[in-house]
Amino acid sequence: MLAQAAAARGARVDDLLARHGVEPALLEVLDARVPHALLVDLWEHVPRRLGDASLGLRLAQVVPLGTFELVEYCMRNSADLATCYQKLIRWQRLLHDAAGYHFELKGDVARLSHRPAPSLEVPPQATGFILAKLVTIGRQLTGVAFMPRTVSLSYPRPVDDTEHTKVFGTGVRFSQPEVYFEFDRAVFDLRIQGMDPQLSALLERYAQRRLEEIPQAVDWVDDLAHRIRQALRGSVPDAATLARQLGMSTRTLSRRLHERGLTFQEVVDQARKELALRQLLNKDLKVLEVAFQLGFSEVSTFYRAFRRWTGTTPAAYRREAMGT
Repeated sequence: MLAQAAAARGARVDDLLARHGVEPALLEVLDARVPHALLVDLWEHVPRRLGDASLGLRLAQVVPLGTFELVEYCMRNSADLATCYQKLIRWQRLLHDAAGYHFELKGDVARLSHRPAPSLEVPPQATGFILAKLVTIGRQLTGVAFMPRTVSLSYPRPVDDTEHTKVFGTGVRFSQPEVYFEFDRAVFDLRIQGMDPQLSALLERYAQRRLEEIPQAVDWVDDLAHRIRQALRGSVPDAATLARQLGMSTRTLSRRLHERGLTFQEVVDQARKELALRQLLNKDLKVLEVAFQLGFSEVSTFYRAFRRWTGTTPAAYRREAMGT
């Protein structure tokens, strides 16, 4: 979807795919799975290359039904909206190994949360897209233009939040510790249009078979990166400390990273980059403070590293991302 959105507006992402060893043709393969780090790169770079600070929200409203294939077809063949979202929970691993969707009904309020594995970085554009897409799917399948009661987002309020109001209404809260939306219970009781019980049963059997074919995978490198981001509070954690936390020696950590074509410093750099991109979206933080949090002793060193990571400066990235 992101590659197509970029291509439609004259931008290419072949360099991002190559960075993660993914051939463009792989994106057309139905059962193919790509690294989470590639998704992070695409969600960070495609909006910047297109100059669209609200790309995630816009895509959520225009991508056609069926974009997410089997999971979405299962959702479409539900009796009501609550069942629709419950099917998303059941089959979410067909979309992502650690998607982290949770559905709760409490009295007259229903909540759908997005709580991915702590080790996974989720760019703000992706967070906005996920919630907007789920709201949009609900409207399309029920034929009712409802609005959430509350929307909770983890990233700071953008300079221009017009698109957020358009999609979510006025109940949006930014810089929150949790990501979710809430509806009145009556909304989740809305009937899905055109549900086919026989097709629903067929899709459920096929989804279960597909799910059983996916190998269980816990990426310890993602866990390592998460631990590094957590420890980046004015200093850079050392390999020995993190190796102990992961239950291995420093030598074993180095060897296992080498087997993945990585070094410890490369994982640190990637973690610093991801944290820098997120922190720079907080307009209340000065660039100097961001540099210090990432363990850089001098701002000039941070500037050089940031330019190496992104091809631009922290100040320029912030202006572009915030639309100022």
